[in-house]
Amino acid sequence: MNQLAIKAAEEIERTLFMAESEYHHKIMKSESYFREDTAEIIDRVCCGSQKEAVQEVGPLTLDTSKDVFFYEQEFYGLSNFSAFRMYWKGLDFDTSEAVYHWEKFSHEPQVQDAIRLARSAHEAFKIAERHKVSQRPDWEDVRVEIMQEILLAKANQHEYVRRKLLETGDRHLIENSWRDSFWGWGEDRHGLNMLGQLWRRVRSELRVALARVTEGEKK
Repeated sequence: MNQLAIKAAEEIERTLFMAESEYHHKIMKSESYFREDTAEIIDRVCCGSQKEAVQEVGPLTLDTSKDVFFYEQEFYGLSNFSAFRMYWKGLDFDTSEAVYHWEKFSHEPQVQDAIRLARSAHEAFKIAERHKVSQRPDWEDVRVEIMQEILLAKANQHEYVRRKLLETGDRHLIENSWRDSFWGWGEDRHGLNMLGQLWRRVRSELRVALARVTEGEKK
């Protein structure tokens, strides 16, 4: 009986291993990310010649000692879609995403109200898209500066966001979005990642402010 039990266990283990291997093989074939060259990924994610071990294929889902991905992971609080209410210009907003789109329509109060009262960040985005022809004419010129102000306000208003941002240390901040190559790094990971760049600026500002407070306490 013992021999039979051992053989049965071995057969089960072998079957599970084969099933798992087949599953991962299917996943690898279906993922569009596998179209990208491993060398390109490493060159994109790492800086200079200091190329550390990174996830070489597939969606980058784990933070590394050099990079922090804040689209749908531990640092999701840095995403504009995260549920952190904001007080902006005397009004309450559910998300920083809503604040951003609200700013597009400074001369369209009805559109602004619809965006502010939207039931989700996604709905706020869709409302802004439907009224795109009515957005302020200088939006492309001012959107980055306005976004930085929004991010700084978000960090100042929420201790958790501020703490998580400072926890990132000196790592690169990357909005791991395949949809957006301006605010994120896009499907091919060669986008501008402007949101990540702005969060780094905010992080620097917070550090300076924190240093001043610490120095003042010493005196």
